[in-house]
Amino acid sequence: MQSWKAPQNLSAAVISPTELVFMATGYYGETELRNLAEGSSAKPGVEFRECSYLSFSPDSRLVAASSYLGFARVWDASTWQEVVTLDGFLNGASATAFSPDGTRLVVAGSGKDALRIWDTRNWLETLTLAGEGADSSFSPDGNALGLLTSSGRLQVWRAPSWREINAVEAETGVQAKTR
Repeated sequence: MQSWKAPQNLSAAVISPTELVFMATGYYGETELRNLAEGSSAKPGVEFRECSYLSFSPDSRLVAASSYLGFARVWDASTWQEVVTLDGFLNGASATAFSPDGTRLVVAGSGKDALRIWDTRNWLETLTLAGEGADSSFSPDGNALGLLTSSGRLQVWRAPSWREINAVEAETGVQAKTR
């Protein structure tokens, strides 16, 4: 249907949930946007070196990118202004994924910080899960989180329902702490 030249040394690419925008980045930072409806290309004016993964938020308002250099960055997709940089990944960040409702962003790393989850309303880190990281994804209902390791192993975590939380609290007499 369409073809165009990709950034040199293509390292990551993604189509927006609206299916109107294709974004690609090269290993050395060159980034290009393709308006699929118009068939035109543009450079958003952002450079992101050693990109390992790109993802759009469900409403297409945010773009997250992870880097082998040990951080992830989030931009406003309408202005390309940086929203936040999430750093501190010792062995690099390998993937990003937004929850289906857009309220969480998970960034996959490796080792003790295999998955780190941030609240997208205030960018506070809410949870870190240990394991070996490579690629991550939320289930369609947002209650499970999967991590595919570089060795091909799949790890899945499931969040308890409010009913399950309330039952444990009633049984133990201890209320969960919330942020």
